[in-house]
Amino acid sequence: MSSDETLEDTLPFALAYNQGAYSRKKLLAIGDEEGYLTIVDTSKQTLPEQSRLPSADSGKPGPCARWVAHNNAVFDLCWNKVAH
Repeated sequence: MSSDETLEDTLPFALAYNQGAYSRKKLLAIGDEEGYLTIVDTSKQTLPEQSRLPSADSGKPGPCARWVAHNNAVFDLCWNKVAH
């Protein structure tokens, strides 16, 4: 991802939806070629121009979280099936 943190500048290599019945949110995990893991709440409608990571006070829909998960591309993802 570029320094302005858009979701369009890097290729996703892995996608996984949370499948647990315990979760009310519809979350999508995206692993990319730069090793980032991004979690998106797909129950919110996000327009392409709103695909930046939201600031704390922006009120715009977007990714819930994003962090470096690996020092290289992320090729596979799996959700934990245990409810917390």
